[in-house]
Amino acid sequence: MLGSTFKSIGRNVGSLSYTLDIPVGTNYLLVSVHVGSNCGVDPPIPNVMTVLVGSAALSPAHGIVGTPCDASVTRSELWGLVAPPIGSMPIMIQLAGNGDTIHSGGLALSGVDEANPLGDVKSATGFGAAVGLTVSTSPGELVVSFVGQGYAITGAAEPTIFVNNVEDLNSLNNSAASQAAATAATATPSWTFGVGDEWQLMVASVR
Repeated sequence: MLGSTFKSIGRNVGSLSYTLDIPVGTNYLLVSVHVGSNCGVDPPIPNVMTVLVGSAALSPAHGIVGTPCDASVTRSELWGLVAPPIGSMPIMIQLAGNGDTIHSGGLALSGVDEANPLGDVKSATGFGAAVGLTVSTSPGELVVSFVGQGYAITGAAEPTIFVNNVEDLNSLNNSAASQAAATAATATPSWTFGVGDEWQLMVASVR
């Protein structure tokens, strides 16, 4: 992992943009998107229409919608691009409509298998004060996890890339990411939260 960033913006928004430094040697860009909302109050969450780095479009790699409070609100997705442009690049995310909040993190990765950059990818949703999710891995792979939660994210079993706690008034207005080198046939990244609340978690092995 060569670089990362995160960004969140205010309520009732349909797009997000920020700048990510993509170093020389990067051959895969992985971007997380968390769209938050208020259970029982907000309308169904809008789709993520595009994720761009400069003028280059990323492709959707994985996604999950809903939490126990409502199957149609809150969305977490991963988008990826082989051989992204290098330098200080704008990341631009466009939704189909307005979401309550948007969080995003960009990971610039080197040494990735360009033909098959992602191995096992899983996601889960729930309510609680802790969560872990197991993926299949092989030694030499990098295991990354991306979590959004409604109260506050307090820690991870693996080294954190970022923790972005904003407030406890939105199902996903707190986000974080972790990374760890795979050492066995499986890995189980885990997170703890300040109190039990809605969460979504995505875990991926990067080849």
